[in-house]
Amino acid sequence: MIIQMDKFPIDVLQYHIFANLDFLSQIRFRQVCKWFYRLEIHDMFNIDGKYLLKLSDKILSCYPYVKCLNISNNPNVLMSTI
Repeated sequence: MIIQMDKFPIDVLQYHIFANLDFLSQIRFRQVCKWFYRLEIHDMFNIDGKYLLKLSDKILSCYPYVKCLNISNNPNVLMSTI
């Protein structure tokens, strides 16, 4: 049985599968195809330190749906842009 992804509910992917992936897996999952790019990254609090240091205002502007964010001790992110 072949499942057509365009007929698969996006909510199932977003809240039951995508939400349980770690940050790097979410980034890679979104890169698989154009249809998956619609999935929103909500959690940027539980990410590895090496990715946390690379966060900047420019990168954060690409993720408007972030709900949890860890920017402590990050000089690349200004509080005025959040």
